[in-house]
Amino acid sequence: MQRRSEVGVDALLEMVTDGRLKPGEPLPSEAELARQWGMSRLSVREALQELARSGVVTVRHGKRGLLNDVGKWSPLDPRVLQARGLMSGDPLDVPRQMIEARRAIEVETTRLAAERGPAEDIDEVERQLGIMRETIDTDYAAFSQADLEFHAALVRASGNVYLASAYAPLEEVLHVVRIRTSAQADIRRRALEHHTRIFEAVRDGRVQDAGEAMLSHMDQTLDDVINNLGAAAFR
Repeated sequence: MQRRSEVGVDALLEMVTDGRLKPGEPLPSEAELARQWGMSRLSVREALQELARSGVVTVRHGKRGLLNDVGKWSPLDPRVLQARGLMSGDPLDVPRQMIEARRAIEVETTRLAAERGPAEDIDEVERQLGIMRETIDTDYAAFSQADLEFHAALVRASGNVYLASAYAPLEEVLHVVRIRTSAQADIRRRALEHHTRIFEAVRDGRVQDAGEAMLSHMDQTLDDVINNLGAAAFR
């Protein structure tokens, strides 16, 4: 069940995407928002504070808040990603940029995992792949979680703390997207094929093949998002 402040976050983002609020404009007063949303002013205030932390609004003490330009909105808050994409004029811009970031990080971490990954980390990659195989037709939520853990284990296996730190902020966003994509059986099958090729290359120490397998997987993921879900991947 959503907290009241989360309902408020969703309601304000809806006001933005349907054109009732525009960047640079002052927000309605807390009292007016409380009336519109059917909640207390305290819940409204908490919603605005959450949106301020994500760069969507600027809270001004003693004055009405302001809706910020889309360029200031956090690209790492799954709640605002869809609205950000819609407001940018290209709903696929955000998922495309996310895959570009993953490609830059994960192709290299996979190569490093193949080159020097500790046995215990490679074993964990294999274990998560096994869970994906076991749940592909029975539990897509468990499948998607194992998918995420597979990638996280590969990043750890790279042994590079800077690449791991760059990857960490993406994990919450990836969780939202993977839950959506894994709901489709054909996408799960393609994902399992790619993950199997990645694991086998890493296990065998084939550095170039491992990087190429991850690059192919990133391309497949972007195609799946664009062709099957579009901006709905972030809903």
